[in-house]
Amino acid sequence: MTFDRTQKPEMIRNQPGNYLSHNAAVQALEDSVNKHTTHALSDADYTLTTAQFGEFGFIEFTGALTAARKITIPAFGSNQHIRAVYRNGTSGGFDLTVGYSTGATVTIAHGQQCEIQGDGTDVIRGGDPNVMDLPSVTVNETEDWFSFYDSSSGQLARVLGENLPSSGGGGGGGVGPADLILHVQDQKAEDTNGQSLTDDVWNTRDINTVLTNQIVGASLAANRITLAAGTYFISAIIDAHVGHRHISRLENITDATEVLLSVNTFAVTESSTTFLRGRFTISAEKDFEIQTLVAGSTAALGGFAIGSGTPTAISHETYLDAVIVQLDGVPGVQTTNATQTTLLNEALAAYTGILIEATVQGREAATGAVFGQTLTALVRNEAGTGSISTVQKSTAVSIGTVTGWAVDMDIDTVPALDEWRLRVTGAAAMTIDWTASIKRIVQAD
Repeated sequence: MTFDRTQKPEMIRNQPGNYLSHNAAVQALEDSVNKHTTHALSDADYTLTTAQFGEFGFIEFTGALTAARKITIPAFGSNQHIRAVYRNGTSGGFDLTVGYSTGATVTIAHGQQCEIQGDGTDVIRGGDPNVMDLPSVTVNETEDWFSFYDSSSGQLARVLGENLPSSGGGGGGGVGPADLILHVQDQKAEDTNGQSLTDDVWNTRDINTVLTNQIVGASLAANRITLAAGTYFISAIIDAHVGHRHISRLENITDATEVLLSVNTFAVTESSTTFLRGRFTISAEKDFEIQTLVAGSTAALGGFAIGSGTPTAISHETYLDAVIVQLDGVPGVQTTNATQTTLLNEALAAYTGILIEATVQGREAATGAVFGQTLTALVRNEAGTGSISTVQKSTAVSIGTVTGWAVDMDIDTVPALDEWRLRVTGAAAMTIDWTASIKRIVQAD
């Protein structure tokens, strides 16, 4: 058996032991597509050897970098088309550039990976339509999203809501399974009016209830919402009782800046509702308030919204409802010891069942070592407060072996809060960054 210029196996005519060579050839070909290896860079540019290039289909680069580095791949002529996956697993936060000694290159950001395709002169990201037609669209009409391979970024992109092509039974406006939300409200007791508002000043609106919080670093305290660095979309409905004008806004309290304004409303001694929607980005943790400006509110009513006054009992009144979606986030948390830590928690309404599939990865910051598990759980809330329970959990499937790790992952329930949670347990004296991908199937009465 011999090898071609790209180190792929080939048979020669009349060679002895052909059946043995054939098995070896098939194994070598399979390795060239699927076999994984890791190479530690010495903080310098690196040229792949012919053996590395031909033998492995997935190469992860590690090592500590102080600057961006280039990975040069061997060239075998313009008729030799190659494909392989490369991962930038280095520390230091620097990019890797992959290419031949000359020609077009591809940049792989720190912590990212992508398929590289080359023609002997230039390389591009896999999935570029100029090289081959890859079927790459995944549609999920149940959760209102579909994903496709974006060759410009080398990543999967997702389209949400009304952009989803429907087969006739679906509606838009949903949130994809990778998007994380904070859902808050101003709730008052049944038949209790909303807060009093003062004319011609920005009134801080009451926000006192968290329904769902999936965003790492997000919290609610004293009517203020705290968000970590990231990109977000807010959709809020704000109620008031005014004699004339009513407008609301999202205010960045930390920087004393106005982020978004709602639509204007005008009412004559009646309740009015404004809608606040928009996208915003912050580079560091900030505190926010939703504020309302009214003009001409009647003295008797003081600008507050009116309670329902319905003859049928209801659980509460709601005068503000806001949903904040983190557009660039995945569930994440860092552990530095063996304490059990919540990675994600979510409330579950009464008479609702949910099937959860969680894929969790832990990465040790110091070495880049990784470990993963997939867990599945079926959870139900039979009748409201205190009734949530786990019906069944699957045995976790583990991927990767890391010496010295005593980690654990679990999905459990908190009956007092009617919520399920995904928790991880790190290792003593070890900094581990945890991320997760969550799939849900929810059924409710």
